[in-house]
Amino acid sequence: MVTLITLESRGKGVYDITPRILEIVEKSGKNDGIVVVSSLSPLTAIITIEYESRLLGDLLKLIDELPVKDPYLQISLFPRSIALPLVNGDLELGSFQQVALLDLNADKGERKVGVTIL
Repeated sequence: MVTLITLESRGKGVYDITPRILEIVEKSGKNDGIVVVSSLSPLTAIITIEYESRLLGDLLKLIDELPVKDPYLQISLFPRSIALPLVNGDLELGSFQQVALLDLNADKGERKVGVTIL
């Protein structure tokens, strides 16, 4: 079963969705398995990153400095979905990592992410 997360995006940026994913995991009652997180909106991807302003700025700067300026080509460099181990009710992430939605849309709007626990 896929659970949807709806996010109001301000446009191009990186949005921490870790708390929303953990809420879904908690409600599922599952302690162990695989959590698959998938981007369901155009020009978006799912990444893990230390959600710190300097690093987020560096990531967006890196994307802006790519020789290709077409956002459809830029977003193709990032995964549409990721699989994360679920161990004892916690996502197996690095010490400072969060799961984030990378949005390369110029306009603000609603973005959707699917979460499946296997």
